[in-house]
Parts: sequence; C-alpha cells; structure tokens
Amino acid sequence: MSRAVLCAVVLALLAPAGARADDLDNAFARLRGTWVLIEQGGKKPKREFKLSVNKANEYRMTGTSGESSDIAMLAGVEGSIRLDPGRNPPHIDLVGPKRTLRGLYKLEGERLTFLLGPDGKRPTSFAQGDGTFHIFQREEEKK
Repeated sequence: MSRAVLCAVVLALLAPAGARADDLDNAFARLRGTWVLIEQGGKKPKREFKLSVNKANEYRMTGTSGESSDIAMLAGVEGSIRLDPGRNPPHIDLVGPKRTLRGLYKLEGERLTFLLGPDGKRPTSFAQGDGTFHIFQREEEKK
C-alpha cells in the first residue's frame, strides 16, 4: 500500500472522530446554564425546580425544592451528564449517586425536553412516549 493511500485511510478514520467530538462539545455547550421545569409527566409542577448544567458537564437540581424533584429523588440532587448527540434521537444519561437515569433529549430553541425511561431502561422514541417527559425552559438572565 502506498504512503498516499495509507495517509488517506488514516485521515478518513480520524476525521469522523474529530467531528463526533465537536458535535459532543457543541451539544454540551448548548445544554449549559439554568433550566426551569415547566412540565413533568404531563403536569405543571407545584413547586419551582431548576436544572443547572455547568462547564464540567455536571447537573444540579435546585429551586425552592430541588431535592424533591423526580430527577433528584431517583438519581440524586447532583451528578454528571453523558450525551450521545449522534443517535437519533439523541441520548442522555443523568448519572447520580443513587442511579443512572437513561433517556432521550431534544433541544428546540430555549426549550429542553427529556424523556426518561423507567427502571433504568432507555425509551425508544419521543413518539412512543415510553417514559416520563420533563420539559424545561431556559431561565432568563437577570439584568
């Protein structure tokens, strides 16, 4: 095999990995900030719950009663996030000290939607709705 062909093969193999890393970095960058829960399981929450995502790709549930949100009760008040934006639909895992919540996510403008599966199982699609929906709105910056 000539050097030119070998170099072309190596570059072809490395390019997708770099693109995937860029996609992942962009996905996390879009997720960072504070999100206010506006709907959970088809209902408006009775208390204010916030999801904060920091630069280390960690989450924290806050608000007037963040520790009693579904996410905090099942996974933990704090934890890390794993994303796979290359899947269709994109996958998210909320990894807390209690358990890992597996789900799907979509980000449309200033609205973030999770579909988290029951018993550690990942839902198959948003259309099937085989899990619990959590819909967040990006918190407006204070002036």
